[in-house]
Amino acid sequence: GNHSYVSASLGNYILGSSGNTFDFEGQGTSFFKIGKNSNNAEMMPSVTGGDLMFKDDAGTEIFRIDSSADSLLINGSKKIEFGDAGTTIHQASDGKLSITSDGNSADAIKIHANGGVNEQIKVHADQGTGVSSIYALADVGGIKVEAGLDDAASIHLKGYGLKFEGGDENDSHA
Repeated sequence: GNHSYVSASLGNYILGSSGNTFDFEGQGTSFFKIGKNSNNAEMMPSVTGGDLMFKDDAGTEIFRIDSSADSLLINGSKKIEFGDAGTTIHQASDGKLSITSDGNSADAIKIHANGGVNEQIKVHADQGTGVSSIYALADVGGIKVEAGLDDAASIHLKGYGLKFEGGDENDSHA
């Protein structure tokens, strides 16, 4: 029949069951399950809409798996860090999203689509009404736009007015 066991050897503890799921209860109510599905390990809340919360040792939430939204929810001003490379994704409390890299390379931050002939990378500001609702800034270097299409519209600028500003004798618009 179904049975569970605990064994210990050389400082290792093994919690085993003849079934596929371990169910954790608190005050008589199931709240968390760890299970096996084929070759995969599964962790899930036992209560519909319950979340899996990850906190630091002071009890401050860092992130959660939000069951009702089927999403990973990062708490407040916490960030995602990628290894020791100095790359982070961070959302400030005012909603500003920053992707930052300390990498000193030609593609320190790269957005790449590789899905086929109909792929598109779109930067979309749907409510900004100012002249810089989409703004590209290079503090000390230049900005280069390069296209691989060989026709008259390989770089297509469309607007209700185009303004080109220069600041010295090296300016050209061909």
